[in-house]
Amino acid sequence: MEDARRFVSSFDRPNLYLDVRPGQQRMQQILRFLKGKETQSGIIYCLSRKSTQNVAAKLVAKGYKAQAYHAGIEAEERSQIQDDFINDRTPIIVATIAFGMGIDKSNVRWVIHYNMPKNIEGYYQEIGRGGRDGLPAHGLMFYSFADVIMLRKFAEGTQTETFQLAKLERMQQFAEALSCRRKALLNYFGEHVTQDCGNCDICKTPPNFIDGTLIAQKVCSAVARLQEQEAMGMVLDVLRGSQNAQVVDKGYQTLKTFGAAKDIPWKDLQQYVIQLLNQGVLEIWFHENGRLVLTPLAKQILFKGKKVRLADLIQPVETTTKKTKKKSTRKDLFEKLRTLRTKLATEAGVPAYVIFSDASLEDMEQKLPRTVSEFAEISGVGRAKLEKYADVFLQVIAKHQDALESNLATHERSMELFEKGFSVAEISEKRGISENTVYGHFLKMQELGHKIDVLQFITSEEISAIQKAKQELENPEGLKTYFEYFEEKVPYWKLKFGLLLG
Repeated sequence: MEDARRFVSSFDRPNLYLDVRPGQQRMQQILRFLKGKETQSGIIYCLSRKSTQNVAAKLVAKGYKAQAYHAGIEAEERSQIQDDFINDRTPIIVATIAFGMGIDKSNVRWVIHYNMPKNIEGYYQEIGRGGRDGLPAHGLMFYSFADVIMLRKFAEGTQTETFQLAKLERMQQFAEALSCRRKALLNYFGEHVTQDCGNCDICKTPPNFIDGTLIAQKVCSAVARLQEQEAMGMVLDVLRGSQNAQVVDKGYQTLKTFGAAKDIPWKDLQQYVIQLLNQGVLEIWFHENGRLVLTPLAKQILFKGKKVRLADLIQPVETTTKKTKKKSTRKDLFEKLRTLRTKLATEAGVPAYVIFSDASLEDMEQKLPRTVSEFAEISGVGRAKLEKYADVFLQVIAKHQDALESNLATHERSMELFEKGFSVAEISEKRGISENTVYGHFLKMQELGHKIDVLQFITSEEISAIQKAKQELENPEGLKTYFEYFEEKVPYWKLKFGLLLG
C-alpha cells in the first residue's frame, strides 16, 4: 500500500508503579504488601508449578482467596479457575507464565513476580496485565541471585543459549538498576526518553547522583573507536587499560581511549555502563554477539555537550576506622587470590593473566561466590576455567570468609557449626576445607573432652572390623597400612574413629 499512514503507540504505562525488592523472606513481604488489599485482584507469577501451589496454600492459610494455576492442572479445572478470576470470585491467582494470555480483565490492581523473569519482554508483558483500566496498579518483582542461577540452568544447552543468556543478563541489569526503571524499560524497547518517571521505586527513593558526563563521554568514545563491534566486557577492558590477550591480539592497546578510565574500579565502571544502557545512551544488539552500539542520545553527549547524571556508587562510611578495616580485609582476600593465581600460573608455565585477569579477581572479591554456580557468574569465567579452577578458588574464598566470621580455633569452629545444624558437607563447603578435615576436628574435640556422639559417624560393625584389622596387622604405627588393608575404601577419618573407640 503506497502512502499508507503509520500509527506508532508508546510502550509506556504511566499508571503502573514499578518496584523491585530483594528476594529475601518473599512470603513475609507478600503478606505485608497484601494488607488492606484483600479484595483486590492480583496475579503472582512463579517459575515452577510447585511454587505456585506452595504460595497459594500459604495465602489460603492466612485467609486469602487464592488459587494456583499451571499447565499440570486439568483443562476443565484451569478453565474454572480462569472464570473465577475474571468474575472476581477468586481475587488472587498464583500462576506460571502460562496464565494471562488472552484474558481481558481490566481491574488487576497488582502483579507480583515471585521470581525474576527470564527476559524484559516477558516481564513487560506480564506487568502489562495490571491496570488496564488506567487506574493505579503496582508491579512488584522480587530479585535474588538464586533466580539468576536457576534461569541460567534453564537456558544452558539450548540452541539459543547465548541469546537467552544475553537477554537474562539485561534483565538482571534492569533489576539492579540505580536509575529510573521506566526510563530503562522504554529505552530497552527503543523508545528513548530522558525524563525520570516519578512512579517507580528508584524515583521515589533516589540515590545520590554525580555529574557523570565525562565518564559517559569516555564510554561512548570507546564504543565508537571500537566501531561498535565489541560487547561490554571488551569495552571495559579497553577503558581500564587491561593488557589481556584478547585486547593485545586485536591491537586495541593503540586506541586513544585505551586506559582512559583506569582510575575507576572494574566493577564500578561496569555499573556505570549498565546505567548508560538503562538511560538509553547505549544499546545491546543481542543477535550480534551482544555488541554495544551508540544511540542518538550518545551522539548528543559526545558532540553537543549534553550532561549526564549517574548514581554515585561510593557508599558513605560511619568512621575512618571502619573504612580502613574494610579496605584491609578486601586487600587481604585479593592478595590470597593473587597468590593462588601465581601458583597455578607457575605450575602451568603460563603468564598469570592466562589463569585470570585482575578484573576477574576483583569480581571474585566483590561477589564472594560460595558455589560453582555462583563462580560461573564471575567475569572471565568460561566453561573450561570453571572446570579447572572453580574448586581451588572457592576454597580460598570460603576460608577467608570463615575466618572473618569467627575467632574460634578451627576445630572449635567446625564443632560450633555442627551444633548449629550444619551437615559435614555444608561445613566443608562453608569453611573451604575437606570433609576428612571436618571429621578430624570432631575427633580432636572428642579427645579434648567435648561430648559428641561419634557413633553417628561410624557403626559398631565398622569399629569391630577396624579393631580386627589392628590385631591382624599387629598394631601398625601409621594409618596407611589400615587404608591399604581395606582396599582404600575406608577413609582415614573413619579409621581414626575406629581405633579411638576400640
